[in-house]
Amino acid sequence: MFCGLLWYGVFAGVAYGLYLYLQKFWMQQKLDRFSKDKCPKDKVILHGTPRSVGVPTASPFVLKLETFLRMTKIDYEYDGDPKNTFGENGKTPWISLNGEHIADSQVCIQFLTKEIFMWAFIWGGERHAAVGRTLAIPWYAVKFLGFQYRNVVWAQGIGRHTRENIAAWTYSDIKSVATVLGNNKFLLGDEPCLEDCTLFGFCGQLFWGFPASSPYSKFAKEEYPNLYAYANRMKDRYFPDWDQLIAKEKSA
Repeated sequence: MFCGLLWYGVFAGVAYGLYLYLQKFWMQQKLDRFSKDKCPKDKVILHGTPRSVGVPTASPFVLKLETFLRMTKIDYEYDGDPKNTFGENGKTPWISLNGEHIADSQVCIQFLTKEIFMWAFIWGGERHAAVGRTLAIPWYAVKFLGFQYRNVVWAQGIGRHTRENIAAWTYSDIKSVATVLGNNKFLLGDEPCLEDCTLFGFCGQLFWGFPASSPYSKFAKEEYPNLYAYANRMKDRYFPDWDQLIAKEKSA
């Protein structure tokens, strides 16, 4: 019996090692397709989810980064191939630029501001910090953003709360963001800032990515029209081609 367990352990170890090797091999094959010599110089390749119905991407983090690229007028190309959705560390979005590969929307933004230019719309001060804290925890992501994100928020601890608590926090967060926005055109005034990319990433899902029956979308539209107007303002300003980007519903 001991020998049997020993051999089983050896087999499991070898199988796991082979799995890790193949994962690394397949990932390297993927990265090689976007090497420096195979991509246009100084052009960002944004790897995200396939285009979806209602909203250009089902991920608020991909939409956040694409909004940033458009806001800063950085030359980019969108890669929605499902084989390329996740990068080296299993995250989406990720970018390729001149042979370098960076994952995580916020890390990508930090990388681009250093590599390309210091973005003039990065604000400072306490109000900026307060807005950042307000947008830090997307409670409604737990229920609506799919299996991958539910795993992430579970690991963070957010997803371990009851549905009732998550719903209460969601309504509270919508109210908080709408209150911070007030009568401003954008979060901090008449011009957009970095946090507008984050907020629009989630507003895009809230107003156009959620099912029509979503109580959160209905609540936001009816109780906080300033938030809905803001989302449309961002959409019109940075995604005039929105209807061309979204996937068409498949006929039954």
